[in-house]
Amino acid sequence: MFDEAKVEEATRLLRQGLTKTEVSKRVGVTPRTLRRWKTLGKFGSLDSVVEKQARPKTLVGKTVKIETGCGTLYVTLNKDGSSLFEVFATLGKAGGCARCQNEAVTRAITLGLRCGIPKEEFVKEFRGIRCPNPHLYPKAEEVLSCADAIAKVIEEEG
Repeated sequence: MFDEAKVEEATRLLRQGLTKTEVSKRVGVTPRTLRRWKTLGKFGSLDSVVEKQARPKTLVGKTVKIETGCGTLYVTLNKDGSSLFEVFATLGKAGGCARCQNEAVTRAITLGLRCGIPKEEFVKEFRGIRCPNPHLYPKAEEVLSCADAIAKVIEEEG
C-alpha cells in the first residue's frame, strides 16, 4: 500500500532538486522504497529531475577581492577539476542583511552549479543588477552591486 501524501511530497522534493537520500530522510522512507516507487511509476515523469552532485572532500579554490559600493567583497570560487563547483562571498566585516543576501545568492549559484547549470547562465542573470551605492570609478572597475560583483568575478576568474 502506498501513502499517496508521501509520494506527492517525495515528487515535489525531487523536482526541487534534492537528492534521493535527502528526500528519503524528509519523507520518512528508505531510499529503497523511493527506488521501488520510481520503478512502479509512482512519480510520473521525472525526466526533468537532476541529481545534485555530492560535494567532494577537497576542492581547489581562490578568493578574489573586489570593491563594491558597500565595501570590499571577497568572492571565493572553488573548482572540482576544471569546472566551477561552488561560490562563497563575504562583504568585509559586514553582518546583517548584506551578508544574508550575499549568502543567499552564492548558495543559489552553488546549488545550480551542482545540478549542472552552466556558470554563464548565472553571469547573464546577475550582471547589471544595480544597488543604490554602485562603485563607478574607475570605469574599468565599475561594480553596480554585490550580485554584479559576484557575476563579474565568475565571468573573469571562473
